Amino acid sequence: MLISLFDWAKIIKNPIENTGKLKLFLLFISIALGYLISSFILSVLAFGQNMASSIS
Repeated sequence: MLISLFDWAKIIKNPIENTGKLKLFLLFISIALGYLISSFILSVLAFGQNMASSIS
Protein backbone atom coordinates (compact mmCIF):
# COMPACT_ATOMS: atom_id res chain seq x y z
CA MET A 1 0.00 0.00 0.00
CA LEU A 2 2.83 2.40 0.79
CA ILE A 3 4.39 1.64 -2.58
CA SER A 4 1.31 2.87 -4.44
CA LEU A 5 0.66 5.91 -2.21
CA PHE A 6 4.09 7.52 -2.45
CA ASP A 7 5.96 8.55 -5.61
CA TRP A 8 9.19 6.62 -5.16
CA ALA A 9 10.54 7.80 -8.53
CA LYS A 10 11.55 11.08 -6.87
CA ILE A 11 13.80 9.26 -4.39
CA ILE A 12 15.19 6.14 -6.05
CA LYS A 13 16.71 5.63 -9.47
CA ASN A 14 15.10 3.10 -11.81
CA PRO A 15 12.03 2.37 -9.68
CA ILE A 16 11.06 -0.54 -11.93
CA GLU A 17 14.38 -2.33 -11.34
CA ASN A 18 14.47 -1.58 -7.60
CA THR A 19 10.92 -2.64 -6.78
CA GLY A 20 12.08 -5.83 -5.05
CA LYS A 21 14.62 -3.95 -2.95
CA LEU A 22 12.01 -1.36 -2.06
CA LYS A 23 9.53 -4.02 -0.95
CA LEU A 24 12.22 -5.69 1.17
CA PHE A 25 13.17 -2.35 2.72
CA LEU A 26 9.53 -1.62 3.56
CA LEU A 27 9.19 -5.10 5.06
CA PHE A 28 12.15 -4.47 7.38
CA ILE A 29 10.78 -1.05 8.33
CA SER A 30 7.39 -2.63 9.10
CA ILE A 31 9.01 -5.30 11.28
CA ALA A 32 11.06 -2.70 13.16
CA LEU A 33 8.06 -0.44 13.77
CA GLY A 34 5.94 -3.37 14.88
CA TYR A 35 8.62 -4.43 17.36
CA LEU A 36 8.97 -0.91 18.75
CA ILE A 37 5.23 -0.43 19.14
CA SER A 38 4.68 -3.82 20.76
CA SER A 39 7.57 -3.35 23.19
CA PHE A 40 6.22 0.09 24.09
CA ILE A 41 2.75 -1.32 24.78
CA LEU A 42 4.21 -4.14 26.86
CA SER A 43 6.29 -1.70 28.90
CA VAL A 44 3.23 0.48 29.51
CA LEU A 45 1.30 -2.59 30.68
CA ALA A 46 4.16 -3.63 32.97
CA PHE A 47 4.32 -0.11 34.38
CA GLY A 48 0.59 -0.18 35.04
CA GLN A 49 0.87 -3.53 36.80
CA ASN A 50 3.73 -2.25 38.95
CA MET A 51 1.78 0.85 39.87
CA ALA A 52 -1.32 -1.19 40.71
CA SER A 53 0.65 -3.61 42.87
CA SER A 54 2.45 -0.80 44.71
CA ILE A 55 -0.82 0.97 45.50
CA SER A 56 -2.52 -2.09 46.94
